[in-house]
Amino acid sequence: MTGNPFWPPSPLNSFNRVRVIDLPGLALDPDVRGATAYDLLSAPALETLIRTHAASLNLDPTATDLPRQLDASFDSPEAGVRAAAEAVGRVFGRRLGTVLLALHRGDAVNRAARAEWVEAHWDWWGQVRHVWLGGGLASGNLGRPIARYAGDLLAENGCPALTVRPSPHGHLLPLIGAARHLPPQETAAIALDFGHSAVKRACIHYNGGMITGLTRLPDIPATWTADAAMTLDFAHRLIGLLAAVVAETWTVTAAIAPGLSTAITASMATYLQDGHPLPAMRGCYAALGLLPDRAAHVLAAQVGAQGIPRAQVTLVHDATAAASVMAGRANTVVLTMGTAVGVGWPPPGELTPLAETLER
Repeated sequence: MTGNPFWPPSPLNSFNRVRVIDLPGLALDPDVRGATAYDLLSAPALETLIRTHAASLNLDPTATDLPRQLDASFDSPEAGVRAAAEAVGRVFGRRLGTVLLALHRGDAVNRAARAEWVEAHWDWWGQVRHVWLGGGLASGNLGRPIARYAGDLLAENGCPALTVRPSPHGHLLPLIGAARHLPPQETAAIALDFGHSAVKRACIHYNGGMITGLTRLPDIPATWTADAAMTLDFAHRLIGLLAAVVAETWTVTAAIAPGLSTAITASMATYLQDGHPLPAMRGCYAALGLLPDRAAHVLAAQVGAQGIPRAQVTLVHDATAAASVMAGRANTVVLTMGTAVGVGWPPPGELTPLAETLER
């Protein structure tokens, strides 16, 4: 990606570490000043915000699925509950708009808080005109007010050309984008999205060398995240667990999709280079970087050992996979809003073509 200082993807891209120190001339909302994007826009941040409105939402603040319950609140028969849900969306959307405004403006006070970025990084963000939202938090009813109120704040503060929209593919962005990193198949292939809470899975359908649809398979809980450790023993155990998921997914899909390809693609919640986590990464999947061979190769070998002949595995950073849905689009960034906020830049257009409308 010529000229993009954030390419290839690395921790340098991190949206979560953006800190809004000040926006001269703008009265910042009280909870924004000095906060990072993670402080404002992560799943824990949303849960805290929901708890402050729990009484108006008629929700139990101790519930463990508050984001899901909030999403249902937008369709409540009670006007007061719907209004409270909209209020949460407004706050969350304005937070996103404020962070985007800080990136677009690149004021010196905020640049000083991101010492690892040079001028080119800020300049690149200043050229962004289209922001697409995906991930679990932006995929349901909440995605629309997040985008609307973020866009309103930007327009009110001199950035009407910077658009924010929820992607129609929502939480499926990493699955669809990962599939674009496989060469065109004759009929079908499987794609997986290894996240922190679950593994999403789908059979990807092809026609005429183009991705034309997908069939979802049930999610699998990512139970291994609870025992994550940066040790070689855990890395070996984790790769075995992932191989079992991939092999089971391929076997089940092959029964309903004759001619299923043994080329397999997966997005993963860690930064990768050539199918292997970058050094010094943190998080569950980063432990795979301790393996002596590339994680993608080890995973393919273990999948093959479980009866999948000639298995080949492609691993892609999850936010980069999400952005691959928009491959070839200039001045565009994709944000995946979930446990944290992932950021992906659309790669050039040399990826497997994607039908304008996908059958599901």
